[in-house]
Amino acid sequence: MDALTALVNALNLRAKLVYSGGVCGRWLMDHNSDTSVWFHLVSKGQGWVHSPSRETPLALENGDLILFLPHAPKHFLSYSAEHLPCDAADTRLTGWEGGESGFVCGEIELATPRSLLWQALPAEIVIKKNQAGDILAKLIELVIG
Repeated sequence: MDALTALVNALNLRAKLVYSGGVCGRWLMDHNSDTSVWFHLVSKGQGWVHSPSRETPLALENGDLILFLPHAPKHFLSYSAEHLPCDAADTRLTGWEGGESGFVCGEIELATPRSLLWQALPAEIVIKKNQAGDILAKLIELVIG
C-alpha cells in the first residue's frame, strides 16, 4: 500500500447522497457544517453561491462542482445573484425534468474535521466544467448525463 492510500484510508470518510433532483421558485440551499464536506454538482441550469469569502455571488452552471470544507464561512446557494431568500420556505423540490435548475448534493462526514490536512485545503473548492480534467469531466458527465 502506498503512502497516499494509507492516508486516505486513515481519514475514515463516509459519504452520502443528500439530494438529487430539480429546484424551482425562489430556492435556497443551506448546507453548512463544521464537521463535514458538502458538495454540490449543478446538473441543470444555474445557481449562485453567496459567501462572505467572495465580493460578489459566484455563478455555477451545468457541470460545475463546488465543495465546502468544514472551515468554510457560512454560505448559501440561491436562485439569484441579487436576491438571497431569508429561508428555504419558497424552495420547491422537483424531479429532474421539472426543475429550472438541478443539483446532485452530498455530504462527506469526516472523522477528524479539524485535522491539519483539511485545514490546509481551501475552504471552498470550485471546479468549473470547462476546467475539469478529462477523468473528472467524464465522471461529472456520467453523474448528470
